[in-house]
Amino acid sequence: MKFPERMAWRQQVLEDLIAKNPREFEPYLRLVFAVKNDALEQFTDLRERFVKMAKENPDDPLALLLAGFVLERNNTPESIRLLESAQSKAPEFPLPAKELAKTYFWGKRADITKLRQNLEIFFSLCVGVRIPHSFARRT
Repeated sequence: MKFPERMAWRQQVLEDLIAKNPREFEPYLRLVFAVKNDALEQFTDLRERFVKMAKENPDDPLALLLAGFVLERNNTPESIRLLESAQSKAPEFPLPAKELAKTYFWGKRADITKLRQNLEIFFSLCVGVRIPHSFARRT
């Protein structure tokens, strides 16, 4: 199978998985990475699709998470707002905290306090996962 055909096939498989499992984050994540890596020219359309989904479903934490995820580095303040909104709407959902921690890890938005807070939230929500000693709160 040639590259363009393989790329189209992979995207179709991921879209089919999303259609069958619309509440699972992993197929969306794989789709974003596939489009970013293999068809960057299509990424703007994908980003617009997820932002539109969040606007149409402002109370859906998954829709907010997806929009925040694809806006990372493109519109970071809006990404943070969407991720924080997802976090507030579903405080037991760990993925917004993980994405926020990623945002606060480096660059202009680097903030060790917010990074630590979001990592603590993420690991406290993930059963059986412990916060590494180096990230533990020091008193």
